[in-house]
Amino acid sequence: MLNKREFLEQQFREKHKKAIRFVYLPIGILVALYAAFLVYYPLLEKPLAPGALTPSTYVVGVIMIVHTGLFQNYTKRTYPEKRHMADTFWYLLAYAIYEVSILFICGMLLGKFETAQGYYVQAMPLGVTTVRTISIYGALLAGPFVALPALLLPHYRDRKKAYMDLTVVAVLWVLAFGKLGCHAAGCCAGIHMDPVWFGRGLFPVQLLEAICMFLTIGFLMWYQLKAKWAIPGSAYALGLLLYCPVRFFWEFFREQEGFIKMFVLNGSMTFWQFLSIIGFVMGAVWMTFLVVQDKKEKAAAPKAA
Repeated sequence: MLNKREFLEQQFREKHKKAIRFVYLPIGILVALYAAFLVYYPLLEKPLAPGALTPSTYVVGVIMIVHTGLFQNYTKRTYPEKRHMADTFWYLLAYAIYEVSILFICGMLLGKFETAQGYYVQAMPLGVTTVRTISIYGALLAGPFVALPALLLPHYRDRKKAYMDLTVVAVLWVLAFGKLGCHAAGCCAGIHMDPVWFGRGLFPVQLLEAICMFLTIGFLMWYQLKAKWAIPGSAYALGLLLYCPVRFFWEFFREQEGFIKMFVLNGSMTFWQFLSIIGFVMGAVWMTFLVVQDKKEKAAAPKAA
């Protein structure tokens, strides 16, 4: 015979299973189908206007921010040991609106900086040039600092670790779908090669980078929700440690010809490889601090008891 608390716990777990089956899973399947459409888009005989692809990928990325944010938050409520990391819907929504708005501003600022420095200004026929309007990679590196103002508020201060963990998954969703949009539209192409993949003689660097990001998202969600050795608040640092080396590596397969200035440090690396090193160092220092802090807290716990 279950007591009232056990009965409520059981009811909540059953509702959680129904939510996954009838809400989160269907939306995930629809988004997966859209991702498959973007992958095969270059092979379509009569494709839609490429200019509409990039905005749509960002929209889907934002949808997945809300989708996975609610999923992570709701799932944490099913684990008694992680329930204190969960929050109510309206506080989550307010944070999401703030975060998405500011992160896009950061992405646009980095895009303008790259254009001003000539890192993404490409000479075209008849004197026309292409310019960089947004760089979401800048949003990833700025994410921890962007989140701070909101996390200093009284309500969010007590849950800042959980919100920081949510933030990295949010940024990676937008990055991943943005990369799929680049793959579909054919921008930021890879190096030339003899085999023709997806109707182009170009290395599918954007697609492969997107796949790596989806794998990173999956691992980070498992890390937050399932890993017993996970340190609360460390997912962002871990995300930087995982993604930055991937971005550094794939830059070797990105087309660099025709740009006014793509390299830094006397041509030894691209600007984005330089940013990757900064992000990796930032993640390493951050993770080291969190590990040391976690060990101190665990060592102090028995003494306090």
